[in-house]
Amino acid sequence: MEAATAPKLLSLFSTRIFLDILFFSLLSVLIFEVAISEPYTLPLSFFILSIAMSCVLVVDIFSAEGMNRTKIVLTKIILFALFLRLAPLYKFPHTGSDIFYHTYVVNGIIREAHNFLSAGHMYSDFLGMHYIVIATEIVTGLGVENSMKTIVFLEVLGLLFLFLVAKSIFNEKIGLLSALLSGIDCQHIYWGLNIIPMSLGLTITIMLIYLIIKFDISGKTAFKALTLALMLLLVYTHTLSSGIFSILLIAMYLGTILHPMIFKKGLLLSVRSLKASIPAYFGVVMVSYWMYCSGFFLEFAKIFSYVLSVDLLQLRIAVPPETPDIFCMLEDISFILFVIPTMIGTFYCLKHKRDMRSQMLISSGFVLALIVNLNQYSRLYTDAIIPYRWWSFIFITIAPLSALGILLMYNAIRKNSVKFLMLIFTIMVLTSSNLVTVLLVPDNPVFKPDRDVSLNDFEVGASNTFLRHYEGKIVSDDTYNWYITNTHRNEVEELYRYIRLEDLLYVDGVVLIRDFIFHHPMVVSYEKKEGGYAGYRICLNESQINMIVSMGNKYNKIYDNEKVTAYLKGEDD
Repeated sequence: MEAATAPKLLSLFSTRIFLDILFFSLLSVLIFEVAISEPYTLPLSFFILSIAMSCVLVVDIFSAEGMNRTKIVLTKIILFALFLRLAPLYKFPHTGSDIFYHTYVVNGIIREAHNFLSAGHMYSDFLGMHYIVIATEIVTGLGVENSMKTIVFLEVLGLLFLFLVAKSIFNEKIGLLSALLSGIDCQHIYWGLNIIPMSLGLTITIMLIYLIIKFDISGKTAFKALTLALMLLLVYTHTLSSGIFSILLIAMYLGTILHPMIFKKGLLLSVRSLKASIPAYFGVVMVSYWMYCSGFFLEFAKIFSYVLSVDLLQLRIAVPPETPDIFCMLEDISFILFVIPTMIGTFYCLKHKRDMRSQMLISSGFVLALIVNLNQYSRLYTDAIIPYRWWSFIFITIAPLSALGILLMYNAIRKNSVKFLMLIFTIMVLTSSNLVTVLLVPDNPVFKPDRDVSLNDFEVGASNTFLRHYEGKIVSDDTYNWYITNTHRNEVEELYRYIRLEDLLYVDGVVLIRDFIFHHPMVVSYEKKEGGYAGYRICLNESQINMIVSMGNKYNKIYDNEKVTAYLKGEDD
């Protein structure tokens, strides 16, 4: 028996060593490729090698046995997810107004906290993330810009707690696969890159779901204290995260009531149901703080409708960004490959796994997820039946169900070769489509497109923050126009009270343009753009454009997201 087992153990050990060497070799090559690639360009090898690493990880997951091996695989998943977020941040150091704005908030608190907070800025009552960044800056001395990336690490840390949730309900394999699915999910990558309070809110939400499940099982005082502390931190960090978590809590509580009724088990179960005091406590704290921030009881309704978005109540038609047919095809296939396993895992739990925690998981995520999936473009930065910001929260509750569905499909196949191909195909399509959605568009420099297109042909509006980084000098066109939405005009001026160029790691592009606009008065007129975007037209003459070029601006920086858009016509060097 021992003689027969020894070769198998040796073969298994060799396979694991090979997978480890292959993964870290690919990671090393990928880091090198990104480091030597052109500025504001992600090399094509980034996408190819990322897909290959996903395939290696999924094979590693299904061959992992034992807790020690599980820890190694989980560590590799976290490293991979971290790289998917840090690499674009390294190549595109200014990914949108959010990082810039929150850097401004942190600097404002550090330099003149009392005056800044008393001015009543947008986040002056929700500073959980900002104080974490400030603490990191004080302890490490890395500077505000680098300390902001602490939130990226915390967002990726959420994968650990997602693994623990899925592991406690199902097993280690489903936990690992859930973490991988979340690590490559386009929305989680997107919010990790943006570095906003919602990024931290995602991690806190996952931690709370795990602690609530453990709290029901153990009832230990330490879990209670930590759960309550995290609830307070969530309320103090982000309104949308708090609002969605309150809905998840209510859904989980209703699931604990409906579960014994459906399965006729009675209310006294071996695993205690979620106590009503938990959602009640969180609801009271959240509503009380929101009312305190608003100052008026009647304003609470406005706040609640704002943070949860009225688009939940009415369908808003939104045109998705134009993408090549192959990208749309990848999106459709990825959509199917995620939804079908989710439905399989859900129906399996309803029929076989009559465990309170699994029913809590289903009730808190599947219904909302089904509504979201009725319109796949809700994942493409548009407000459809449910606002796209909801997706990342819903994903953490249904990723274990999708992982369970993939495992059931895997076990249902008899031939090992077909099993292997099914796994590889699934993870390849999911990884490629997610990376395409969050990082690629037709005019991204990774494809080296023709540079003769006029940037003025694009709408002023929301789009992927990695869009439209064109190489070449800034040149004049017939009108010398920059477009900047009027909602941010005052904030742009306010930013420079607290942010100096030397505080930032990058001194060209957007920051340079903002510095120029702040220090050089321009002729301003009001204009209404299509799609409901109203903004200032800031007219630059040729000498002003030449001054921007002389200040060292090497690229046409297009500052592009929902609140700020600026562009000029671009051409080759």
